[in-house]
Amino acid sequence: MLAEVANLNIKATAQVFLATTALEAFWDTEKPMLFLGEWCRLFSRKEHWATLNATVAPSPYRTLAAVEHYYACASEICEDLLPALANALNEIHGTSHSPRFWRIVIGPWLFYYVHTNLDRFVRIKDVFAQHPDLISIALSERSFVVPRDTMEAVDLCKTDLFNLQLYSRVFTFLGHDFPTVEAPDLPQAAKQASKEKLTPRLFLLKAANFAVKKVCTAIKDQPGILYKSSYFSPDVELQLFLKTRGKFRPVGRKPVRGACGQIDSTLRERLASYLPAGDDFRAFLQEVVPLDLPRCFLEGFGELRDEALQYPSNPKAVFSANAYFYDEAFKVWAGACAEKGALLLGSQHGGNYGIAKCLKPQEHEVAICDRYYSWGWRKDDSPVVTPFPAAKLTGRRKIGADNRKTGIMIASTANFRYLVQFPFLPEYFDDYLAWQHAFSAALDDDRRAKLSVRLLAENLGWDLKERWCDAFPEVGIEEEGTGANFYESLAACRLFVADHVSTTYIEALSADKPTVMFFNRETYAVGDEAQRHLDLLRKVGILHDTPHQAARVVNKVYDDVESWWNQPERQRARQEFCSAYGRTASDAVGAWSREFLSFFNVATKMNA
Repeated sequence: MLAEVANLNIKATAQVFLATTALEAFWDTEKPMLFLGEWCRLFSRKEHWATLNATVAPSPYRTLAAVEHYYACASEICEDLLPALANALNEIHGTSHSPRFWRIVIGPWLFYYVHTNLDRFVRIKDVFAQHPDLISIALSERSFVVPRDTMEAVDLCKTDLFNLQLYSRVFTFLGHDFPTVEAPDLPQAAKQASKEKLTPRLFLLKAANFAVKKVCTAIKDQPGILYKSSYFSPDVELQLFLKTRGKFRPVGRKPVRGACGQIDSTLRERLASYLPAGDDFRAFLQEVVPLDLPRCFLEGFGELRDEALQYPSNPKAVFSANAYFYDEAFKVWAGACAEKGALLLGSQHGGNYGIAKCLKPQEHEVAICDRYYSWGWRKDDSPVVTPFPAAKLTGRRKIGADNRKTGIMIASTANFRYLVQFPFLPEYFDDYLAWQHAFSAALDDDRRAKLSVRLLAENLGWDLKERWCDAFPEVGIEEEGTGANFYESLAACRLFVADHVSTTYIEALSADKPTVMFFNRETYAVGDEAQRHLDLLRKVGILHDTPHQAARVVNKVYDDVESWWNQPERQRARQEFCSAYGRTASDAVGAWSREFLSFFNVATKMNA
């Protein structure tokens, strides 16, 4: 259920203050307040905001159909902007790269940027349509920042201060002249690094991979299929290197951030002249894109080109699962390789792929690759998509049902507090948290005592651990990066609960781990073919449409998960689903090595 607005306890003529972020230095608590969204109300500050005469604005996205409409609008705008930006960047840098090259290089930033800004624009227009006399405080332009690269642009979208910058730009464009304040000094959240326990096996594996890197350096420019961020485990990467006799090998270059210099206003003014004009939001983008384009694509592009020249010069093909998103020099190198005739190979790296009806990262990856390896699903309108054993699951062993084990594990997720891509609204994450707690409340007391929640290392400001400890102090907490990895925790528990669609439920089902699933169909739209496969899981009692249904099944089957999980009908449904969305094979390493060698041999014959 989306956030609803309670009646403000104010006189009709009183001015209402709009708070756009959780930065309390930019609130006027002396006035009645309207919070633009739940992201303004941090759980850790509940004792403060709960005392205010304030409420939350309703979402402008009333239905899933509305969300899908804005997704389509953003996609159309991206396609209009991309050729204009490609022409501008070619002229500015004195290059003649193809539109595909620029799609590879700037495409990820562009779709995140358009989605992000469209959401901020829609929300501000909607709230002022409802309350024309709102007042607010904006961020001074002296505090505005330009991101270094795609990764920093996305990371900034996690922060309240950068989102205040985005909202302030919309205020100005729409003619709202509010007082401005410079940014306060804010503490930086420390990122928690995940540490692997150095077992004897891991030590030997690291030593072997170090030797592989040395060999790859020596044969750097010999033809091969070169990879980065493959999503294979290190031991599978080593096996593939050996089975292909070094044809499939790592690039071995570390990501380069760079582009820390001064902003060149002259270059950015030249960029603005290439962008298409338009009405409303398109006119807004024409104004702000030149201000916000990451520095690595403009002032720092020469640095990226220099680094790309250090990469191997003669690959037959380039393979990656997710370096196509944030590794800027890799993208420049991959784009240049494609222009010289090398094939770009991509691989799925998330459990949403093939399931979600609207998923921009999937669309982008399929668009830039010559062949894209899914985890089993097909895409009728794209011959590029090839079902294959999932890279992440290759080499994994089955776990199976075992009544001797104890415990119920639920793997939580954490979405951004501010939207970075449609259709994943922050309002939907509020609903997600409510469903999590409804599931836990519906468990029998003895079952809840066996429940542990595995949290991501980064909670993105949702205070997830504190919420759980407050609502259910008896529930155990696992934090990513502080103990066992996910697969080890999965193997140790008796029953796994999946409360959202992402990679963890695929890992569990493919490992034949007893699993109970639920997610909100009103906030997560799936494709038609995926719906058919999900209905199979629903029919046999693995997937449920409410947290209460899921809790009832957990209460019932926990004592004997073996009998429940191993029923033939349930196993057939699991296997059919995994064949389409989490495919594995007993000889997956062999299948991948043969695939890579066939590409190498074909490319060699073509160039002979």
